[in-house]
Order: sequence, then C-alpha cells, then structure tokens
Amino acid sequence: MSIYRRSRDGRYLFFFSVVTHKRRQILATQLGRECLRNAIEEVRTQHPFDLTAIVLLPDHLNTIWELPQGDQDYSMRWRFIKSQFTKNWTAAGGTEAAVSQSRIQRRERKSDSAGSMSIPSQDEADLKDVWIIST
Repeated sequence: MSIYRRSRDGRYLFFFSVVTHKRRQILATQLGRECLRNAIEEVRTQHPFDLTAIVLLPDHLNTIWELPQGDQDYSMRWRFIKSQFTKNWTAAGGTEAAVSQSRIQRRERKSDSAGSMSIPSQDEADLKDVWIIST
C-alpha cells in the first residue's frame, strides 16, 4: 500500500528519474546537454521551480525539484520540458529513433522518455533519504 504525505510547510520537493526512449544515450552528449538545459530554462521562465539537484547520465537523468507553494503540477512541467527538448534536438540536427504505432497514437515523440518516477519529499530528512535511495 502506498503512503502519500503532504508537506506541512507548503514546500513540495520531488525526486524524479527520467529515462530516454529505448535508453538512447543522448543526454550526456554536447547537443543533448544544450537541448536539455535550454528546455529546462524555457519552462522555468513560464512555470517556475527550483532545480535543487540534477544528475545527468547518457540515457537518463535524476533530479530534485522544489515547486512553488500551492503548486504541485510537476507533470505539466515535464511534458513541456520533454516537448521542448525534442523540438530543440531535432532543430539542431539530432535524429529520432523509430517509434511504435501505440506511441504515435499517444502523441509521444521518439526522444521522449518511456517513463518517469517521482518521490515526494516532506523535509530535509526526507531529502537526505531520497539521496541515499538514489545512490
């Protein structure tokens, strides 16, 4: 059974692990880093969040965000980041992998992640626990 906790002080800290489609090793390339950085910066201007930590590996990234008080809509932010990353990637000459019919029907692009995981964090102790879990 899952246990969901709400922040007592209005802070919303979340740990995310996001994987590229078919684990393509594109994120740690020069182009991948630039596209991701630009996508995150663009989304943060429209939908603010604090990027507490990020670990970038060739086929996935781990990150900790703090969302503004009263705003827990991280899924919208990730949707925009992934969409902008793909636009940046293809515009700069990055190639997209083959995609299945089901992904086409769900309007998912070839460089989008296959999935992500979020873990809410309530306070500094939780943040330390998330760090221990992820290492």
